[in-house]
Amino acid sequence: MVAQLVHDLRNLMTVILGCVDDLASLLPKGQADREIAELHRRVEQASQLTHELLAASRPRPAAPYVVDLNDVIGPVVETLSRKYGDRIRLRLRLSDQPVRVVAQPGDLERILLNLTNNGIEAMSGTGMLTIQTAVIGPHARLIVTDTGSGVSPEVKSHMFEPFFTTKPTGTGLGLSSVAFIVRRLRGVVSLDSEPGRGTTITVIFPLAEEPQSER
Repeated sequence: MVAQLVHDLRNLMTVILGCVDDLASLLPKGQADREIAELHRRVEQASQLTHELLAASRPRPAAPYVVDLNDVIGPVVETLSRKYGDRIRLRLRLSDQPVRVVAQPGDLERILLNLTNNGIEAMSGTGMLTIQTAVIGPHARLIVTDTGSGVSPEVKSHMFEPFFTTKPTGTGLGLSSVAFIVRRLRGVVSLDSEPGRGTTITVIFPLAEEPQSER
């Protein structure tokens, strides 16, 4: 039921976007450009929001794989390198031993992409992003650190809330999606940040007991 409603809403957003584009083409150049651009941007935000809601509403099977966090990081780093080139320096400090957790690989990729994209946005597209993994007792640890401007204690207390964002064009669902997935995987996520000193986000997962069905 929820999925169908979200699909219907996305279809409406597509129609509205088409109407906005048609309206822009009919108006003389320069007339209401700012208003049209803002309307287009807001409808795109709504469309992205429905995409996130649909992803959250989909039933997911119990995670059948034992996944090494180190294996997930490689493809994500390649994607970031192609997209940002030399503007973002990527520093990897990965565990020498496998960091195995029980999870869907796609969930881990989504967590990592959200964390890295959030860090890159905090640095305004330039700076150093550090990704670390480690095995700490019975836990797997993932840490993403950026050299951005950091956040105040007040902002920090709201960072994982749905729809909270400090950006004028964001949906505020990135970190809340991370928190949702981490909780489902029986993990915890925390954020350490101060203005002018960047941000570090730490995710702790239960370590897989044995590597059956490893992928």
